[in-house]
Amino acid sequence: MIRDVRRTILSNLTVDKDIIDTMLLRLRDEDTNTRKSIYRHVLPRYINDTTATASGPGFFHPHTLQIAQKERIILDGLGDRDSGVVQEATKLIGEWVDELTGPKAEDGQSTSSAGVVELLKSLDLREEKAASMALKAVFSSKPEVFGGIVFPGACYPKLSLHV
Repeated sequence: MIRDVRRTILSNLTVDKDIIDTMLLRLRDEDTNTRKSIYRHVLPRYINDTTATASGPGFFHPHTLQIAQKERIILDGLGDRDSGVVQEATKLIGEWVDELTGPKAEDGQSTSSAGVVELLKSLDLREEKAASMALKAVFSSKPEVFGGIVFPGACYPKLSLHV
């Protein structure tokens, strides 16, 4: 009963910048359905601000969130013990990549690899766990992104076995 109340409140709550961190605490809720609901309904709804007065990035857009908030969303979702939560987190990260990809080219094709690069730019790559998990999620859920990554020939002469 209390789980249903929490889930209902989260689904109907109007998000503002003052409650984002409080909402993100629910990513570790004891109830699997509450965690799944956050990734399926709450976070995607606020990727874009589509209010009557504004249009642009919403509260849960990757460019709006702080690095720690994005990493919490990625690590908690993709590291969850329930496969349903992992699946919903994977979808959310895919939506982030789509959002960051930008407009389609003249030929109607979009370059999802540009969205992946933008997502990586928005993370702390020194703490590679979140970036690594996000990349694996994108590559597994969007094979066209993995297949579309091309390294220019100029990259190859610079490769070295030494780190």
